[in-house]
Amino acid sequence: MRAFSILMVSAGLLLLVEAMQPSRAQGATPVTFTGSVITPYPDGASAVGVRVEPTNEVVNVQCKAEMCPAGVLHARPGDVITVDAEQVGQVTSLTKMVRIERPVGVWRRCVAFGGSLVFLYLLTEFAARWGSWKFLIGADNRYSNSQCQMALWFGAVATMYLGTLVLRVAVLGWDYLGGIGITANLAALTGLSALSFGGAKAITMSKIESAAQAGLPPVKVPAARANLRTDLFLNDNGRADFGDFQMILITIAAVAIFVGQAFHTAGMLVMSQHMTLPHVDSSLLAGFGIGQGAYLVKKAALKAGDG
Repeated sequence: MRAFSILMVSAGLLLLVEAMQPSRAQGATPVTFTGSVITPYPDGASAVGVRVEPTNEVVNVQCKAEMCPAGVLHARPGDVITVDAEQVGQVTSLTKMVRIERPVGVWRRCVAFGGSLVFLYLLTEFAARWGSWKFLIGADNRYSNSQCQMALWFGAVATMYLGTLVLRVAVLGWDYLGGIGITANLAALTGLSALSFGGAKAITMSKIESAAQAGLPPVKVPAARANLRTDLFLNDNGRADFGDFQMILITIAAVAIFVGQAFHTAGMLVMSQHMTLPHVDSSLLAGFGIGQGAYLVKKAALKAGDG
């Protein structure tokens, strides 16, 4: 009797679990597809027309309005939608919205990112009392490699962040203000840029103080005027400096790749409360780190003015 009771209880639990599972219509076929919205939900309607990619077939995805995700209800013609659905005969019923994206034209992106760049430039000019170039000049009246690389990278990240924020509000609405994060690799690369800036300043100041304490002549003689071309690629004695050259070159490459990725990603905005700026691949992160590390090692090994 005890074994029979246990068996009956187990069977009852199995039936209860089965009853709690979402029901599926008999003969339903689960499907997942991506397509362009051609007819959005009008008020009170129960279906959205989707042109499926790549077959170009038009499917009316049915969903009770009060149970549909907000993104589907707010879809517009041209939005790209990816859904999980069930198909029974000619009827396709939505079971889950995977994502919905809204395309953004090239010129609209150019205006958003260009406007963000101009805004940040004017803000920098105002902060520097209309002399933003001062942020790039070191104490020796020369363009500083560490300051220039930091300005390039942080300027690129700030511009793409602000531009993406503007696009989300302009294209998706005020509900999507904020919610932009950064990936671990992007944070690491930004940290390397800041570390290179701080490390270079610490090394130079250490050499200057050591020379002063030893009663030696100044190791850094201020230049008569700053020269962008010579200061970034030549040392204080006018000789080509490969360490400076490779560091600036790698920084420019990293900025160009990141800006290109961010501009491309903004061409299709996901209707989600949270998103991240483009991921920086490990190869780019490693190359940037090696370049910055080589620059700091070179600077520490050579005399001030030579490195």
